[in-house]
Amino acid sequence: MSSTYTISHNILDLQLNVEIRQVYIWALSLDNKYVLVAKGNQKYHQPGGHPEKGESINQTIIREMYEETGIELTESDIKDIQFVGYYTVIEDNQTYLQLRFLLKLNKNSSEYNLAPHERDTEKEDDKIKYVNFFTMEEFFNVISWLKTDGAEEVKSIISNI
Repeated sequence: MSSTYTISHNILDLQLNVEIRQVYIWALSLDNKYVLVAKGNQKYHQPGGHPEKGESINQTIIREMYEETGIELTESDIKDIQFVGYYTVIEDNQTYLQLRFLLKLNKNSSEYNLAPHERDTEKEDDKIKYVNFFTMEEFFNVISWLKTDGAEEVKSIISNI
């Protein structure tokens, strides 16, 4: 598998017909903490997942944030969400996109009652088990690859805060 990150506020024309398989959200609270989730193996990552058939990107963001964090959003809550870039992934001779968004939440981290609300139909190994807020410094401790391999992604987030 190989991937390339593109810092952009929209998908480049040559990528417009490439399948979007994953949508991830950098969700930032008013007190500058990011929400991260983890499955049973405790490898943290941003909330997100795959769009379901017929679902818009906004609908995917709203659903995934609720399922993985318990944060309930509406269309008006995400009206100012920022598209900050995407990965073009090549895996098993297939190319797809992983989109990245920055969402500025409207409360401090302590005001959220975080709890995953995964569907019963979700495989047990795929269910989110842990959800918490982290400062940017803590973020790099739990997702260490972002310091090096994800440097462009982090740059795109920081430049939009």
